[in-house]
Amino acid sequence: LSFYHSRFDATTGSTISTLLGSRFLENKFNSITYKKDSADSGDDGEYSCSMAINYSNRNLTSSKSDPVLLAALPAPTISVAPDLITPGRNFTITCTVPDEYANSTLNVYHSYDARTGKTITTLVGSVFLENKFNSIVYRKDEADTSDSGEYTCRMAINYYNHNLMSPKSDPIDVNVETFPVRLRLGLSYYYQTCAGRLEVFVRHSWGTVCENSDWLLGRSTADVVCKQLGCGQAAYLLSARNSSIAGNGPIALGQVNCSGSERYLRECNIGALQPSCSHSQDVGVICTGFPPAPEIFQSGYSFQQSGLIQRSSVKIECTLRASLLESTEVLLALQVASSSSEIISKTTRLGETVSFLLEDYTGPKDLVCAARLEVFGEIFSSTSKKLSITVPSTEITTKITTVKYVGVIAVIIVIVIAVLISGLLYCCYRAKKKNTQTITNTTGQMNTAFQQTTEC
Repeated sequence: LSFYHSRFDATTGSTISTLLGSRFLENKFNSITYKKDSADSGDDGEYSCSMAINYSNRNLTSSKSDPVLLAALPAPTISVAPDLITPGRNFTITCTVPDEYANSTLNVYHSYDARTGKTITTLVGSVFLENKFNSIVYRKDEADTSDSGEYTCRMAINYYNHNLMSPKSDPIDVNVETFPVRLRLGLSYYYQTCAGRLEVFVRHSWGTVCENSDWLLGRSTADVVCKQLGCGQAAYLLSARNSSIAGNGPIALGQVNCSGSERYLRECNIGALQPSCSHSQDVGVICTGFPPAPEIFQSGYSFQQSGLIQRSSVKIECTLRASLLESTEVLLALQVASSSSEIISKTTRLGETVSFLLEDYTGPKDLVCAARLEVFGEIFSSTSKKLSITVPSTEITTKITTVKYVGVIAVIIVIVIAVLISGLLYCCYRAKKKNTQTITNTTGQMNTAFQQTTEC
């Protein structure tokens, strides 16, 4: 068994641990005692022990016991204001000691989780208190998320050249809230949509928002929510009193009021955190960006060596992808883009793809897919982007055929002309050869040969 003494070092902000003693226990013993005579301020701190056993030539060591704290000074108290802190705003931390310990030094520490997973503690302030003061205030201007974490205080007094340290105060949790928002439909989906119950991330968890007098009378707060989500503006305001949007779990906020000019919910006037209202007062919103546009795909055309040809049928596919309830049905219709007249329609569920088969398709050339669904008793619709289809016409096919035939005839004519010219040249060559032979034999036959050449 081994004894350890841990003492806080105010200058470095770290804890120093030292081994006080170690003893081997024989079979009849199961404990050891550490005794310190003439204790002084240097003996303040935490005491703990641990056990080690040699098993098969291996040293096995237990974790340390829960510490016992020895301190001559009481722990100071700590508080933070305001309760709600958002980026860019100021906050203050106040540390207070009892009046009888006025001639003391108060230290403020900030502990936060580094990206490595370790907790880092830093000394952010230290002030010596004279007789008439018993508290210090740490002020942080223009806070950001790096200021989040735990803050504690500790008191130190120099007593007869010994530094006496108090225990740390109870930690106070400071959260610089950015207030991410989401809209949810149902209890099983966690994906962001542009419609549903309003939820805000506060104090490390998602929670709903309570209804207040402004929610159903004005839409400025709902407009800010839709704007933050990139969903346009508020189209419909929802309340758990008249729609099925009630949630479960924590309730994050109450009394949220915006002017409408804010870019984020955190810039609005926010009331109580984690209020005592019930989920029957949950609120929601349907933004103009709901529902999203369906997707439209086309197949049924191909290219061959002879040119663009038309198949006997065209297959068009439509899908509406939205994070809603699994049972939500949607009507998908194939329409003419120019007139919005319906060609064919089918009912399916969200996220599922429907296929429209158009037999002997000849037009129109521009199509859209229109979606229609019902949520909270309201009908919503959206239209896909235009799908342009290239349809080869009869006129184009006729021109291709005509050009092909004209080309064949031209080739034949060229061949015939070439044959005739070749025959004529051959005839002239034969006649010239014969004329040369006649001149060589007799002079009297020259006129006859010349005549034959002329005839040629």
